[in-house]
Amino acid sequence: MPPELGINIDTVLIIAIVTIIAYILKALIGFGTAIIIMPILMYFFGPRDALVIGAFADLFSNVFLLKKEWTKIKEHPYLYLLPGLIIGTFIGVSILIRENDLFLKRLMGIAIILYIATQFLNIRIK
Repeated sequence: MPPELGINIDTVLIIAIVTIIAYILKALIGFGTAIIIMPILMYFFGPRDALVIGAFADLFSNVFLLKKEWTKIKEHPYLYLLPGLIIGTFIGVSILIRENDLFLKRLMGIAIILYIATQFLNIRIK
């Protein structure tokens, strides 16, 4: 690896192995990528870079999956999600730009804990 990146081959291998495991989990159960990848990426890169790297990895994966499965879907609920996605993206980017790393780490930690709690307690939002 080039020295200006500040990461060595061991780091790249750890991230690659964790990423492969995360996407195998996604292939098996349909979700879980961010729960696995984000803590590792945040450890090595910090919250801002980790969020960008994770978002691009998921974007690539989801576009590939959507292209593959689009004809099998009878209803396209994604179109209903688009307005919320656009609004949420602007809110998320503004938080990412304005807040410091410690706040972002705490926010990510709270989000992961809340997600795990809702799954453990079987809480569903309708």
